[in-house]
Amino acid sequence: MERSMKFRVAAVCAPMMFLAACGGGGGGDDGAPLPGPAEVQGVVITSTNAKAVSADAIGASTNTSAAADAGLPVGVQVVPAAAGTGGTLRLGSIARTLAAKAGALQDVVAGVAVNETLPCSGGGNIVVSGNVNGSDWLMAGDTVTTTARNCTETVDGVATTMNGQLTLKVLSGSFYSAAMAPFNVTMRVDVSNMSITTGGVTETMDGDMTLAYASSTANVETIVISGTSLATSSNAGGTQVSVKMKNYRQDIGTDHGATTMTVSMGVESRHPRLGNSTVAYEVSTLAAWKTDASGNVTAGSLKVVGQASQATITVTGTNTFEIAVDANADGSYEQTQSATLEELRGLH
Repeated sequence: MERSMKFRVAAVCAPMMFLAACGGGGGGDDGAPLPGPAEVQGVVITSTNAKAVSADAIGASTNTSAAADAGLPVGVQVVPAAAGTGGTLRLGSIARTLAAKAGALQDVVAGVAVNETLPCSGGGNIVVSGNVNGSDWLMAGDTVTTTARNCTETVDGVATTMNGQLTLKVLSGSFYSAAMAPFNVTMRVDVSNMSITTGGVTETMDGDMTLAYASSTANVETIVISGTSLATSSNAGGTQVSVKMKNYRQDIGTDHGATTMTVSMGVESRHPRLGNSTVAYEVSTLAAWKTDASGNVTAGSLKVVGQASQATITVTGTNTFEIAVDANADGSYEQTQSATLEELRGLH
């Protein structure tokens, strides 16, 4: 199906822009342990930074363009994940595109390991290795690793150049290369240093995602996205930003372009509007987040929990919100603020 997980964001601007990553350290037998990375601190939500935190949380968890930076291509429906979403829908579209190419292998004997190089429609190629069933679709038990080498394909209507490795395992159902509805498939996706360039903006992704995707008709779909960790970084607009989603889940329903979503995740975010260090918070839906076919936010409520502080973000009208701040996490919200989506986009 042509829609390929299109998830329109508000006002067809740059959606998705704030993500992160981590490392480790070691030690010796006698001396002090080697220093590890700086500890990620929970964000302290106050009346001063409540709008910046809200912009970050909306963007990272709901795929809404809340405070997208300048410099991203206007008209792109799914732009770099580092503009706010942690990359789930973006990666889902990439996985579907590469899975369709892998599923289109011809003259493959069922159950035999494959290792083939396939050209990409806009230049470059991908190397496909793994085990497939031998037909022109991927089905349960198939595992393929695609290594993209300047592979340019149209993803969600936009020319996208990919480099890096993506491993895909079909856990249930099947995925036909033409992706025509109805279909039902669950796939595990792992990416390693995957770079994606769209409209001159490059982002990198590392992590895992399980994608359960069902479509009854061309316009009605359900998508459940979950994973342990997915990190995305980008320099969109000339600013280096990163987001890591941890123990995340997004349940998404689409009906003729309108969407309904519930979310639950931990977020580690590094963005200038939140200061000069990586901060952490948890975000979940109190009421389902809804957008219309044009990407306008029409309903929903989010809860953001930081370090000994919390806030709620409630939709009060189309693209307008009330932000309630509980600066000491005692359950009493001391202050409320109003904000518009456009205002949140202006925070840098």
